[in-house]
Amino acid sequence: MAQTQAEKTETWTKFAATASDFSSAEGFDEVDAMSITRLIEKGNANPKRQSRCTASIRTICMDIAGNPFGSHSSLTAPVATTLESAQKAIAGIATLFNKGGPTVRGLLVPHGRTVVKTADGETVKDDDGNAVKKTQYDDGADFRQTLLDNMHDAAVRLQKAGWDGSEDGLQAIIDGGSN
Repeated sequence: MAQTQAEKTETWTKFAATASDFSSAEGFDEVDAMSITRLIEKGNANPKRQSRCTASIRTICMDIAGNPFGSHSSLTAPVATTLESAQKAIAGIATLFNKGGPTVRGLLVPHGRTVVKTADGETVKDDDGNAVKKTQYDDGADFRQTLLDNMHDAAVRLQKAGWDGSEDGLQAIIDGGSN
């Protein structure tokens, strides 16, 4: 049975409060916390975006110990630790993207297969029924989230291919050009 608008609002409010509390904890990555805050603001401003904001917040939190959302990844501890380290290394990328203004936003664009999604995660279609291609990032947070998602996907793929999660293992992959 579909939720009423009041139930959806209550669900979002509880989720946003939990996310805000979790990201406010001492030691939580500052850029991740800012990203979560911005996603909550976007969800509060536009209820149609809440499901996408929820998914993005869950992705940010999925490999963090104590994640309150229960959707932990299937990454082994060493892989998750290395991934978290790599994601922290690019923590400031959103700020740099935004500082670049229209020059960076116009030149640093999604690859040609990326499609526009609705707030519910559905692919947006044009009048002919074709998926609408995403031609730019909304802002630095959107760009950073794409990078975080790509890093996570690569970690999953590499783990499945036998990567042990170590930096030495990554170097061996880089040196060997495999995976």
